Amino acid sequence: MTRLIILIVLLMSCSAQAGDWPVGLVQKAYDGCMKSGGKMQCECLVARLQYKFTFDDMRLAMNKPIAKIALQQAIETYSMKCLEEDFKKETHMLSQQ
Repeated sequence: MTRLIILIVLLMSCSAQAGDWPVGLVQKAYDGCMKSGGKMQCECLVARLQYKFTFDDMRLAMNKPIAKIALQQAIETYSMKCLEEDFKKETHMLSQQ
């Protein structure tokens, strides 16, 4: 997850409207997650991050330590929640067979 944070921070210099994430940021966040997570988990994580944090929030995380900590905590929390959802879906699918 540290790599995901680094990738997000690197893309903070991209220009975009206040609430919209640039396509590159979305892709980098997803790619960073895929290094340690699965497809469904990472799709879930990126969607939750986009819902919770605007692009301005992400830029703020680059410059303000407290905002960076909040983002790191959100990434960890959402990652675990998404992993749990993914696990529940897989378990349910197995029980249906």
